[in-house]
Amino acid sequence: MNTIEVSIIVPAYNAENTIPDTLTSLINQDYPPENYEIIVVDDGSTDNTFNVAKSFEKNYRGILLKVLKKENGGKGSAQNYGVQNSLGRYILTIDADSIAPSNWIKNMVKSLKKCDVVSGIYYAYNPTFITEKMQNALFIANFRYSSMSVVASGTNFGFRREVFYRIGGFNEKTPSTTFDFIERAKKVGFKFCVNRESYVHTRVHKDVIKLVKQLLRWRENPLRLYRSEKKILYLFPFLYNSFMSLLLPTSITLSIAYGNLSILFIGLLFLFILTFFQYSLRLLRLLENSENTWVFYLIVYVLFEAFIMKPLYLPYWAYRFFKPRTMGSFRGR
Repeated sequence: MNTIEVSIIVPAYNAENTIPDTLTSLINQDYPPENYEIIVVDDGSTDNTFNVAKSFEKNYRGILLKVLKKENGGKGSAQNYGVQNSLGRYILTIDADSIAPSNWIKNMVKSLKKCDVVSGIYYAYNPTFITEKMQNALFIANFRYSSMSVVASGTNFGFRREVFYRIGGFNEKTPSTTFDFIERAKKVGFKFCVNRESYVHTRVHKDVIKLVKQLLRWRENPLRLYRSEKKILYLFPFLYNSFMSLLLPTSITLSIAYGNLSILFIGLLFLFILTFFQYSLRLLRLLENSENTWVFYLIVYVLFEAFIMKPLYLPYWAYRFFKPRTMGSFRGR
């Protein structure tokens, strides 16, 4: 008799160093072990991910833990493969570099009894480097102190089995598999909710170059949405960030052309003020709640966003126009 209510899908690629903590957190859930299963899908890793996960399969026989291996096809492909080999009525996904608290399954299932598709939130795991801390400040500001209506991350995501088969599973050809899944589910009438009480901790990038690549990927959604939906609402973020992307190079060009550094200074100041304005309400909420440490790191992030990220958006979008990504990636690679 099948007693499995919940299937947890863990897509993994070259995660030999992080997946032990993920699986340990999933094994130690405050949920009846006979009522959930863990399915690891090794998406063609070139390291020892498969064998590391297999060691858990052998050592924890009280929980149904399956480790599957397939050719590399991207995150959406791995998630589809996991769901197709699952038993549960409720499907949860978590990344192989994330750690779930003991009440994670219970919180997600509680939401899935009311909603068809649920996104939880996430924070940085043990942030120590400045790049990690400013990302965690952004997560805290966004998830605790803003009214974001859609949180789209496969590292803390859940849905009912019937949703998966009704919409045809994850789109394996899109870079943002979770966001695409949510939009298609909503389009056919399924109810989507964000559960801000359900959180996981995820490892974030220490390396600046990897962080830049991830942030660029996150900014692709509005343009893709506009292409598919043709709604002006989705075009506005693209146009706004395009304008912001041109501010710095335009200021530098005019400053050189007229031999006047004040033009560059005004351009930099204008760029910072506009970027700061985007986060001003969240900064105030952090201050109101005495989150002073994270106020500082959010300001650091605003500086990073204004002077590093903004100038990169337009050239990156031009690059992706001619060379679009064709599959979802792991950790923003």
